[in-house]
Amino acid sequence: MAAWICPVCEGVNSGGRLCATCGERLPDGFVPRSPTRQAAPPATPTVVRAPRPPRDPSPEEIFGSNPFR
Repeated sequence: MAAWICPVCEGVNSGGRLCATCGERLPDGFVPRSPTRQAAPPATPTVVRAPRPPRDPSPEEIFGSNPFR
């Protein structure tokens, strides 16, 4: 038997009739579904933000208080 997915816990098993994850035994005649690989979703484009333009420091930042008031 090939790889199969447990109908109880959805664990992926590699053969046999006993789930290695939860211990559930498959009944005779039951055909479990096989695991399928899904394509990865497309990557979302990253938003590149423009850098802030440089600004001059305020008088308070230079002198500690505004001497022009």
